[in-house]
Amino acid sequence: MAKTVPNKPQQLGDTQWLLTWQGSTRTDVITAVIGSEQARVSPFDRSASVSAYMRPDDQTNGLLIDLGRAPETAEIIEFTFDVMAEGDRAWTIEGLSTGEVWQNDSVKVPADAPCLVLSLERAEGGWQVVAREKILGEQGDITLNEQIPDAYQELVARATARGLAGNSMNFSALVDITPSMHDAHEDGTVEKLLNCLVAISASANNRPIDVSFQGVHEQKISVDDEIDSTYSTAFIEATREVSNAKPLHSLVPSLAESLKPKSTLYVLTDSMFFVEEDIIDDLTKLDAKVRVLLTGSEAPRFNLPENDFFKISVIGSLAGQDARTVLDTLL
Repeated sequence: MAKTVPNKPQQLGDTQWLLTWQGSTRTDVITAVIGSEQARVSPFDRSASVSAYMRPDDQTNGLLIDLGRAPETAEIIEFTFDVMAEGDRAWTIEGLSTGEVWQNDSVKVPADAPCLVLSLERAEGGWQVVAREKILGEQGDITLNEQIPDAYQELVARATARGLAGNSMNFSALVDITPSMHDAHEDGTVEKLLNCLVAISASANNRPIDVSFQGVHEQKISVDDEIDSTYSTAFIEATREVSNAKPLHSLVPSLAESLKPKSTLYVLTDSMFFVEEDIIDDLTKLDAKVRVLLTGSEAPRFNLPENDFFKISVIGSLAGQDARTVLDTLL
């Protein structure tokens, strides 16, 4: 086993590797950055393009990497940690054929700031591993997007660092306005979720999100809007026609069928609804996703099991939660 020296490239003699992390917790987010693309590798995003040459190893909770299958356009693969509590982390990379091992047994990782910990770089004759200890976000490391208003800069940067957009380029939301959702609307839960969805969309391509208030009122919301007034006005308009609200079991399939490729539809509700299995075929063809965000305290049983295209998350009440905490619930 050889210990790496920070910022000193070490030639690798293998193409297939097992990368493992030591000291990491279940709330850590580890991201692979390839050029201008990012993909979450812990928890692993199976829909990301890196899945062609990276996959999780369930036995070690590590990452299997086949550099021989990496596209020629991938000149450098960087790995960043984003943690909620400051602490030491470590990593080890082991060649599956040669048994060659490199490691960095102590990396100081700060809270709430992505930290670059290692990179794999193409070199003459193969690849090199380079230990890194660089906090991203320091002056010169992150260029603020001038198209993003100041109020959203931090939230959009956090959504980008955590890879929350995945491979989706279009985002929409379906909001339940029935009486059972009264508390979620009153305590700010729905507004906070929509605020975060706007930031996630902005991290992908800075497009507004399309919000349907149960089919009776449609609203586009972007980073240029005041979320509280925009949401409040739209919600008031929608509740005036709540008697005409369409049931979710018919709205969700209809909206899913009309999604653009590489889209994500978020459904904000507190109760279960029936979903036809055909929806999975439609989503698969479009490489699109439906994610149900439940504002109740318990998860009702859906007739459709979760998979890569249909997921359910119990969010609960977000009263008193700040924007960064709310954003992290969407991981």
